[in-house]
Amino acid sequence: MSIIIHDGAICDTHVHTRKSDGTFEPREILTAAKGKLKTLIFADHDTARGYDENAVLHEWHKIDLIPGVELSAAEYKYYHILGYGMDKRAEMEAQLSARITSDELQMVRILKAMRDQFGVRLTDEFIDSIMVSGSPNRGEVASKLAKQGFMQDSRTAYDKMVEVSEKTGIHLLTPTMEDNMSLINRDGGITCWAHPKSTKCRDTHKRIWYNQKEFETVLASLVDSGLDAIEGNSPGLKAKDRDRMAWYAKNFGLLNLGGTDFHGDGNYNRNNYVGNPFIKQDTIEELKDRIHRRYKENEVIR
Repeated sequence: MSIIIHDGAICDTHVHTRKSDGTFEPREILTAAKGKLKTLIFADHDTARGYDENAVLHEWHKIDLIPGVELSAAEYKYYHILGYGMDKRAEMEAQLSARITSDELQMVRILKAMRDQFGVRLTDEFIDSIMVSGSPNRGEVASKLAKQGFMQDSRTAYDKMVEVSEKTGIHLLTPTMEDNMSLINRDGGITCWAHPKSTKCRDTHKRIWYNQKEFETVLASLVDSGLDAIEGNSPGLKAKDRDRMAWYAKNFGLLNLGGTDFHGDGNYNRNNYVGNPFIKQDTIEELKDRIHRRYKENEVIR
């Protein structure tokens, strides 16, 4: 499978790599984007290693590579926050690593419940491999379940893990959104609500996007906690949804961003391309300016 760069795009602010649940290595994406994209952000789940291990390459590829991460929150399903520009990544990685270690045993319990109580034919070898993978987040495990033929695709696998977790009461130690935002801000980054239209209520499994009052309540709470941006201009959104997101961004004082959420397997981003043609250079410059201001604010605090 090849990496396709969207015609007319100059950036992508939400790309996954094999550092979490993506299909491609960061260097493969950088190589494909060379001469086409000006700015790229690897926003892997629970790690910024996609940036740190490839920072030296971006100069050769003439691409502005910005540190990124994506963190999940407990309050809702698919309730994720993107962090951009963190300058104290070693400290952040240490804290995220501790979270991962705590979650390994819980993930194994979920997989064993899938096998023993819900009839998913998992091997002991596969379950044991999760303990040494270093990344027990559901997205990556779902991708592995699909690749090894245990489930139809990664989306089906992910939804099954969520279902089993809720029915058995075995949960990963997912932090709150406030915890995640504090971690990103403390380590010098700015925050962006990832794919807000996908966020679902855990009880009803319905998207809060279609409940205007609930959506705006959540958004207002995030803004009160210091939210900097919203992923409201993604290429996968319909025009009417982008218009509504733009209204929220304007009225809540947020930067209106949007990445492809590229994973490389066709399940999360069905067009399977990198690059968002809706994001222009002035928006990227504003993003960089906000990151710089956050760095200066933290410098004063230190």
